[in-house]
Amino acid sequence: MYFGVFLGSFFTLFLLYELYCRPRLRTSTNVLIVIIFCSDCLRTIACAILEAVVLTKTWNTSITNCENEIPVIHYSPVIINSCRATMAIRSIFNVTQPFGFVAIAYERLYMLLKRNGNSNMNAIRLKHIFIWIAVTFFFGIVIGAYHAIAYPPSNTCYGQSDTASRVAMIIQLFCIFCAAFIGSLIYVKICFTVRKHRVNLITPITEDRNMRKRIKRMNTLQRKNIQLTKQTFIIFLSFFFWRLPSTVLVFLNLIIVDQLRYKSRCYLEEFTNLSIQLIFVATITDPLVYIWTKSALKQNFLQLRFLPLRFVRSTINDQ
Repeated sequence: MYFGVFLGSFFTLFLLYELYCRPRLRTSTNVLIVIIFCSDCLRTIACAILEAVVLTKTWNTSITNCENEIPVIHYSPVIINSCRATMAIRSIFNVTQPFGFVAIAYERLYMLLKRNGNSNMNAIRLKHIFIWIAVTFFFGIVIGAYHAIAYPPSNTCYGQSDTASRVAMIIQLFCIFCAAFIGSLIYVKICFTVRKHRVNLITPITEDRNMRKRIKRMNTLQRKNIQLTKQTFIIFLSFFFWRLPSTVLVFLNLIIVDQLRYKSRCYLEEFTNLSIQLIFVATITDPLVYIWTKSALKQNFLQLRFLPLRFVRSTINDQ
């Protein structure tokens, strides 16, 4: 977990540095993606600190009490408040981040339908997208506050199966499913749009040099838009891929937890907590995938002075 926090923070800082130093990278898509990466990094750091507090103070209480079938564990106020803060932060970002990727998909569709190839940030109205993110963030704060207030001081193991927590979990699952469904529909629309544009790519057969240059520039810009759309789709898949195990286990937790005995219930919740930790992997893979799919960022990243990358750089130089 902490290794993921370190690497994810490093990759995110690298993207921020490149965005600051290279104005040509300041497109609307890049800005939106980096904002989501930064928010994910902040969420990871906050949750890692709070979960470390809970872990150090409940090292020998969780499974031991569950195996003894003690249904209620009374935690100290420090642990309860740390759990409440962790649940609130998770709820906020579980609602906000998926819809942020929907905003990115919509922006890509808008760029392809606009067909002018102009990806300059000043030429795109980000107002509606930022309003969309602000509204979802406010909704996430409401859900997070409800989850924190409803988290009971006396709970079964970690208290994740209480009725009050179930409502927040159901809302989070609903938001994730909705975001994945809407984003998938947008990318399906993008797929048909890209196929149509590929058919309509113009072959410059005219003898007019100016017309040939203009057609070539239009085709080049269109290919760049298609390439950027592929990159955002890969990040979209990476984001939801690492959240799939926790989503499935939380869904099972909500359905069958009442039918399980205390020991089985606690083990299910432990596996659910373990699957939630996989989200920390997304803090590494999401920015790394984005760096690796953009040739300019990949080249600058490989030029950093790290010993493990010297062999890679020498191989690239030899080629």
